[in-house]
Amino acid sequence: MIDVPAALANVVQLLQENPSWYRRFGVYWWAVKAVLKGAGYGPAQLYMLGSYQDPDTAAFVPTMSLQDTLKAAFEE
Repeated sequence: MIDVPAALANVVQLLQENPSWYRRFGVYWWAVKAVLKGAGYGPAQLYMLGSYQDPDTAAFVPTMSLQDTLKAAFEE
């Protein structure tokens, strides 16, 4: 079971250190970004958490539970 708050904090820390690593999430980036924003993270913590969305790419992410979505994103 993924500890969601800890995992999100780790994602933010890693992306602060290496912003281009967001690409490693593939199409799951948009789901990860939404989860981060829903957890209260924003541009103050990570500049890429602004309002921009790519709905066409995000549509490739299958509907799954939060745990399954994060697992798929981290495996990507």
